[in-house]
Amino acid sequence: MKYKSKIFDNSLFLLFLLMALFFLSCARPSEEKEIKKAKDTIEVVFEGIIVPSKEEKIVSPISGKVSKVYAEKGKKVIKNQKLVEFDKYELKLDYNKAKADYEKAIIAVKYYEPEYVVNRVLINNAKDRLLKTYELYKANMASLAELKSAEDNYMDALMSDINNKHVKLREDFERSKLQKQGLKDIEKARYEMERAKYKILHSDIFSPIDGYLTEFNVFVGQNLSEGEVIGSVVNIEQVVLKGAISPGTYKYIKPGMGVNISCVTVPPVKIEGVINEVSPVIDPQTGRMSIYILLNNPEYLLQPGVKCLISKVMPKSQVKESGMDVKEEKIHVKSDLKSPEIK
Repeated sequence: MKYKSKIFDNSLFLLFLLMALFFLSCARPSEEKEIKKAKDTIEVVFEGIIVPSKEEKIVSPISGKVSKVYAEKGKKVIKNQKLVEFDKYELKLDYNKAKADYEKAIIAVKYYEPEYVVNRVLINNAKDRLLKTYELYKANMASLAELKSAEDNYMDALMSDINNKHVKLREDFERSKLQKQGLKDIEKARYEMERAKYKILHSDIFSPIDGYLTEFNVFVGQNLSEGEVIGSVVNIEQVVLKGAISPGTYKYIKPGMGVNISCVTVPPVKIEGVINEVSPVIDPQTGRMSIYILLNNPEYLLQPGVKCLISKVMPKSQVKESGMDVKEEKIHVKSDLKSPEIK
C-alpha cells in the first residue's frame, strides 16, 4: 500500500508540474515563444539618455536693470507667466528723449527748404531810366554823360543779378546737402524712438512654455544685456529617450517598434517603449544614428541626463548583416554618450 501511495504521489506531482509548465507556456507572448523556439536570435542593446520633451531658453529681450523677480530656480511655471520685470522709469526717460530728438529733427529740416525769391525791381527801374534817358538824349534834352550814367546803372543792376544767381546756386546746393542729411537725421531719430518704445513694450520677461525653471539666477538690481540667456524652462512631464544605434541596424529599426528599456535610477526603471522616430544623421556627440522614444514621467524619476539601455531582440541574420558578432547572445552597442554636467 505504501508503494502504491508513493507512486500515486509521484504521479500527482508530475501532473501538477506539467500543468504548471503548460500554463506558463501559454502566459508568455507568442513572440517570446517563437524566439525561444527558434534559438536564432540575439538581444541587441543600445545606449540612450533622457532629454526633456520640451526645452526653451529664456532670453532677455532688451538691455536694462531688473526691478522685480517673480520666480525661483526649480519652481514650476506656466506659459506666459511673468518671470522678470525691468525698471520702467529709465526706459520711459529714454523714450521721451528719443521722441524729443525726432520732433527736433523734423523742425530742423524745414529751415533747409530752398526759397526762390527773385527781386527784379532794380533791373526794371534801371532799364526804364536808360530808355527814357536815351529818348531825352535823342531830343537833345539829356547829355551824353547822363546817357552813359544810365547805361552804367543798368549794367550794374544786371551784373548784380547774375552774381546773386551764382550765390543762390551755391546756397541751394548747400541747402540740398543739409536737407538730405536732415532727412537721414529724421529717420535715425524715428528708429531710436521706435526702439525706445519697443523696450517699454518688452520690459517684462515671460515663460515661453509650461515646465520647470533651470539655471535661473536673476536678482533685483541686476543689469541684463539684450540677447543674454538667463535660464531655461524644461518640461519633464514627458521626456524623450534619445538612443544611439549603429548605422548597420538603421534599416531594421523602424518607428512603431516595441523595445525594452532599463534606466539607471533609484529605484531602477524598467519599462517598455515604442520607437517614435529614427534619424539617419550621425550625431557628433555619440558617433551613432539616433532613435527617439517618448516616455511618460509621472514620478519624475527620468531626469534629463539619466542613462538608459534599450534592448531589441533581432534575428541573427539581421545582426550579422549589421556587421556585429553573432557568437554572442547579447550585443552591447557602445557609444560616446555622456551625461551633461550638473549646473
